[in-house]
Amino acid sequence: MPRARILFFVKPPRPGAVKTRLARVLGAAAAAEAYSAFAGDVLDTLKALEVPLTVCFSPEADREEIAAWLGPDCDCRPQAGADLGGRMAEALAWALAAGAGRAVLVGSDLPDLPAARVESALSALRDHDAVLLPAGDGGYGLVGFRCEGFRAGAFAGIDWSTPRVMAQSLAAMERLGLGCAVLEPWPDVDEVEDLAALAARLRAAPEAAPRTRAWLARQGFLA
Repeated sequence: MPRARILFFVKPPRPGAVKTRLARVLGAAAAAEAYSAFAGDVLDTLKALEVPLTVCFSPEADREEIAAWLGPDCDCRPQAGADLGGRMAEALAWALAAGAGRAVLVGSDLPDLPAARVESALSALRDHDAVLLPAGDGGYGLVGFRCEGFRAGAFAGIDWSTPRVMAQSLAAMERLGLGCAVLEPWPDVDEVEDLAALAARLRAAPEAAPRTRAWLARQGFLA
Protein backbone atom coordinates (compact mmCIF):
# COMPACT_ATOMS: atom_id res chain seq x y z
CA MET A 1 0.00 0.00 0.00
CA PRO A 2 1.27 3.54 -0.69
CA ARG A 3 3.29 5.19 2.03
CA ALA A 4 1.74 6.94 5.00
CA ARG A 5 2.23 10.35 6.55
CA ILE A 6 1.66 11.64 10.07
CA LEU A 7 0.59 15.24 10.67
CA PHE A 8 1.06 16.89 14.08
CA PHE A 9 -0.86 20.07 14.96
CA VAL A 10 0.85 22.58 17.27
CA LYS A 11 0.97 26.21 18.33
CA PRO A 12 3.95 28.04 19.84
CA PRO A 13 4.03 27.42 23.63
CA ARG A 14 3.32 31.06 24.43
CA PRO A 15 1.80 32.02 27.83
CA GLY A 16 -1.80 33.07 27.41
CA ALA A 17 -2.17 31.42 23.99
CA VAL A 18 -2.22 27.71 24.92
CA LYS A 19 -3.92 25.48 27.53
CA THR A 20 -6.14 28.33 28.65
CA ARG A 21 -8.29 26.12 30.88
CA LEU A 22 -5.19 24.98 32.78
CA ALA A 23 -4.02 28.59 32.90
CA ARG A 24 -7.14 29.69 34.80
CA VAL A 25 -6.00 27.57 37.74
CA LEU A 26 -2.23 27.18 37.36
CA GLY A 27 -1.35 30.47 35.67
CA ALA A 28 -0.40 31.22 32.08
CA ALA A 29 3.32 30.48 32.47
CA ALA A 30 2.78 27.04 34.02
CA ALA A 31 0.16 26.20 31.40
CA ALA A 32 2.55 27.13 28.59
CA GLU A 33 5.23 24.94 30.16
CA ALA A 34 2.70 22.10 30.27
CA TYR A 35 1.86 22.57 26.61
CA SER A 36 5.53 22.54 25.63
CA ALA A 37 6.07 19.33 27.61
CA PHE A 38 2.95 17.66 26.20
CA ALA A 39 3.80 18.54 22.61
CA GLY A 40 7.44 17.51 23.02
CA ASP A 41 6.46 14.09 24.31
CA VAL A 42 3.92 13.50 21.53
CA LEU A 43 6.46 14.60 18.94
CA ASP A 44 9.07 12.17 20.27
CA THR A 45 6.53 9.35 20.10
CA LEU A 46 5.62 10.19 16.52
CA LYS A 47 9.24 10.51 15.42
CA ALA A 48 10.03 7.06 16.80
CA LEU A 49 7.50 5.50 14.42
CA GLU A 50 9.78 6.31 11.45
CA VAL A 51 6.81 7.35 9.32
CA PRO A 52 7.14 10.61 7.35
CA LEU A 53 6.08 13.37 9.75
CA THR A 54 5.04 16.96 9.15
CA VAL A 55 4.40 19.45 11.94
CA CYS A 56 1.51 21.74 11.02
CA PHE A 57 1.74 24.97 13.00
CA SER A 58 -0.42 28.03 13.55
CA PRO A 59 -0.26 30.96 13.13
CA GLU A 60 1.86 31.18 9.99
CA ALA A 61 3.67 34.30 11.25
CA ASP A 62 5.28 32.23 14.00
CA ARG A 63 7.41 30.05 11.72
CA GLU A 64 10.69 31.24 13.28
CA GLU A 65 9.39 30.66 16.81
CA ILE A 66 8.28 27.15 15.89
CA ALA A 67 11.68 26.41 14.32
CA ALA A 68 13.48 27.69 17.40
CA TRP A 69 11.30 25.51 19.62
CA LEU A 70 11.30 22.27 17.61
CA GLY A 71 14.64 22.59 15.85
CA PRO A 72 15.70 23.48 12.29
CA ASP A 73 15.43 19.88 11.06
CA CYS A 74 11.71 19.67 11.80
CA ASP A 75 9.54 19.39 8.68
CA CYS A 76 7.11 22.22 9.37
CA ARG A 77 4.16 23.56 7.39
CA PRO A 78 1.70 26.34 8.31
CA GLN A 79 -1.93 25.47 8.86
CA ALA A 80 -4.50 27.05 6.54
CA GLY A 81 -8.24 27.33 7.00
CA ALA A 82 -10.99 29.40 8.55
CA ASP A 83 -11.54 27.18 11.59
CA LEU A 84 -10.14 24.02 13.17
CA GLY A 85 -12.12 21.80 10.82
CA GLY A 86 -10.93 23.72 7.79
CA ARG A 87 -7.32 23.53 8.96
CA MET A 88 -7.49 19.79 9.55
CA ALA A 89 -9.18 19.17 6.22
CA GLU A 90 -6.59 21.26 4.37
CA ALA A 91 -3.66 19.49 6.05
CA LEU A 92 -4.99 16.02 5.31
CA ALA A 93 -5.87 16.96 1.73
CA TRP A 94 -2.32 18.26 1.24
CA ALA A 95 -0.71 15.08 2.63
CA LEU A 96 -2.87 12.80 0.51
CA ALA A 97 -2.41 14.87 -2.64
CA ALA A 98 1.36 14.82 -2.05
CA GLY A 99 1.43 11.05 -2.41
CA ALA A 100 0.50 9.54 0.94
CA GLY A 101 -1.90 6.62 0.65
CA ARG A 102 -2.87 7.10 4.29
CA ALA A 103 -2.58 10.12 6.58
CA VAL A 104 -3.32 10.57 10.26
CA LEU A 105 -3.45 13.85 12.13
CA VAL A 106 -2.56 13.92 15.83
CA GLY A 107 -3.20 16.65 18.38
CA SER A 108 -0.92 17.83 21.16
CA ASP A 109 -3.21 17.19 24.15
CA LEU A 110 -2.38 13.47 24.59
CA PRO A 111 1.14 13.55 26.08
CA ASP A 112 1.23 9.85 26.98
CA LEU A 113 -0.40 8.58 23.78
CA PRO A 114 1.18 5.17 23.06
CA ALA A 115 2.84 4.72 19.70
CA ALA A 116 0.76 1.56 19.31
CA ARG A 117 -2.42 3.66 19.03
CA VAL A 118 -0.99 5.59 16.09
CA GLU A 119 0.15 2.35 14.48
CA SER A 120 -3.35 0.95 14.98
CA ALA A 121 -4.81 4.01 13.26
CA LEU A 122 -2.56 3.56 10.26
CA SER A 123 -3.38 -0.15 10.11
CA ALA A 124 -7.12 0.56 10.30
CA LEU A 125 -6.84 2.69 7.17
CA ARG A 126 -5.96 -0.40 5.15
CA ASP A 127 -9.59 -1.51 5.50
CA HIS A 128 -11.49 1.69 6.33
CA ASP A 129 -11.94 5.08 4.72
CA ALA A 130 -11.33 6.94 7.98
CA VAL A 131 -10.26 6.43 11.57
CA LEU A 132 -10.95 8.32 14.80
CA LEU A 133 -9.43 8.05 18.28
CA PRO A 134 -11.98 9.29 20.86
CA ALA A 135 -10.53 11.49 23.56
CA GLY A 136 -13.08 10.63 26.23
CA ASP A 137 -14.60 14.10 26.52
CA GLY A 138 -16.76 13.93 23.41
CA GLY A 139 -13.95 14.95 21.07
CA TYR A 140 -11.11 13.10 19.40
CA GLY A 141 -7.33 13.26 19.52
CA LEU A 142 -6.53 11.64 16.18
CA VAL A 143 -8.24 11.55 12.81
CA GLY A 144 -7.08 9.88 9.63
CA PHE A 145 -8.12 9.02 6.09
CA ARG A 146 -6.93 6.86 3.27
CA CYS A 147 -6.55 8.67 -0.01
CA GLU A 148 -9.59 7.30 -1.82
CA GLY A 149 -11.84 7.83 1.22
CA PHE A 150 -11.01 11.44 2.05
CA ARG A 151 -13.91 13.91 2.08
CA ALA A 152 -13.44 17.46 3.34
CA GLY A 153 -17.16 17.45 4.17
CA ALA A 154 -16.40 15.25 7.18
CA PHE A 155 -15.14 18.43 8.88
CA ALA A 156 -18.09 20.66 7.98
CA GLY A 157 -20.83 21.61 10.43
CA ILE A 158 -18.99 20.39 13.53
CA ASP A 159 -19.31 22.28 16.82
CA TRP A 160 -15.60 22.29 17.60
CA SER A 161 -14.43 22.36 21.23
CA THR A 162 -17.71 20.89 22.48
CA PRO A 163 -18.70 17.40 23.70
CA ARG A 164 -20.60 16.93 20.42
CA VAL A 165 -17.54 16.71 18.16
CA MET A 166 -17.16 12.93 18.06
CA ALA A 167 -20.86 12.19 17.51
CA GLN A 168 -21.21 14.90 14.87
CA SER A 169 -18.10 13.70 13.05
CA LEU A 170 -19.34 10.12 12.93
CA ALA A 171 -22.71 11.33 11.67
CA ALA A 172 -21.01 13.38 8.95
CA MET A 173 -18.96 10.39 7.83
CA GLU A 174 -22.06 8.20 7.74
CA ARG A 175 -23.87 10.76 5.56
CA LEU A 176 -20.89 10.73 3.20
CA GLY A 177 -20.94 6.96 2.99
CA LEU A 178 -17.55 6.54 4.66
CA GLY A 179 -16.51 3.52 6.68
CA CYS A 180 -14.86 4.79 9.87
CA ALA A 181 -12.85 2.74 12.35
CA VAL A 182 -13.21 3.94 15.95
CA LEU A 183 -10.25 3.06 18.17
CA GLU A 184 -10.35 2.56 21.92
CA PRO A 185 -10.39 6.01 23.59
CA TRP A 186 -7.31 7.69 24.99
CA PRO A 187 -7.80 10.64 27.40
CA ASP A 188 -6.67 14.11 26.43
CA VAL A 189 -5.60 16.73 28.97
CA ASP A 190 -7.49 20.02 29.03
CA GLU A 191 -8.63 20.62 32.61
CA VAL A 192 -6.75 20.62 35.91
CA GLU A 193 -8.92 17.65 36.89
CA ASP A 194 -7.32 15.66 34.06
CA LEU A 195 -3.87 15.97 35.60
CA ALA A 196 -4.47 13.49 38.44
CA ALA A 197 -5.53 10.80 35.97
CA LEU A 198 -2.52 11.60 33.79
CA ALA A 199 -0.20 11.27 36.79
CA ALA A 200 -1.76 7.90 37.64
CA ARG A 201 -1.18 6.63 34.11
CA LEU A 202 2.44 7.76 34.20
CA ARG A 203 3.04 6.00 37.52
CA ALA A 204 1.94 2.80 35.78
CA ALA A 205 4.08 3.52 32.70
CA PRO A 206 7.44 4.76 34.01
CA GLU A 207 9.02 5.15 30.56
CA ALA A 208 6.23 7.26 29.09
CA ALA A 209 6.16 11.03 28.54
CA PRO A 210 9.36 12.12 30.37
CA ARG A 211 8.87 15.85 29.76
CA THR A 212 5.32 15.72 31.04
CA ARG A 213 6.41 13.61 33.99
CA ALA A 214 8.99 16.23 34.97
CA TRP A 215 6.44 19.06 34.63
CA LEU A 216 3.90 17.20 36.78
CA ALA A 217 6.56 16.63 39.44
CA ARG A 218 7.45 20.33 39.50
CA GLN A 219 3.78 21.20 39.92
CA GLY A 220 3.31 18.71 42.74
CA PHE A 221 1.01 16.32 40.85
CA LEU A 222 3.50 13.46 40.72
CA ALA A 223 5.34 12.52 43.90
